[in-house]
Order: sequence, then structure tokens, then C-alpha cells
Amino acid sequence: MKDVYSGKDAVIGLVTSSYVEVPFHFRDEVIIVRGLMKKYESVPMSFANACLVRMNELILGSSLLTLDSYFRIDRKNKTEIIDVIIPDEL
Repeated sequence: MKDVYSGKDAVIGLVTSSYVEVPFHFRDEVIIVRGLMKKYESVPMSFANACLVRMNELILGSSLLTLDSYFRIDRKNKTEIIDVIIPDEL
């Protein structure tokens, strides 16, 4: 499990060093994020996961790097499969 925890630090390092930028402003997306959470409330979808799905919708051609296979259930733009990269499956 140590690799999982060091992975968080690596991601934070990429963001703080500006190698990765996250052009997401919740204030602009609040209605859509709320709608995603409502649509998937039987799963349920967390606030964080709804934001990630919305970011994936906004950034064309993007993939979602995650350790959570939950994202195989969700759909972006209502019907599109989210391109998910799960390191354990590589």
C-alpha cells in the first residue's frame, strides 16, 4: 500500500510544480455536478467523483487515472464511456 500513498504526493507535486493544471471551477459547474450526483445517487456518486466526471467531459480526449474501478459505471455526456486508466490493470 505504500505505493498508493506515495502516488498522492506525486500527483500533488505535479500540480504544485505546474506540470499539471486543473482548469476546473466548481462555481461554473455546480448545476451539472449536482445533476451527476442526483443521476448516480443509487450508486452513490460522491462530490469528488462527480467533479472528476465533469472534468473528463470538459477536457476533450482526456483519460481518468484512478485506483477506483467505480468509474467504469459512470458515463460522461450521459452515454459515453469514460476512458479510465487503472494502474493495477496495466
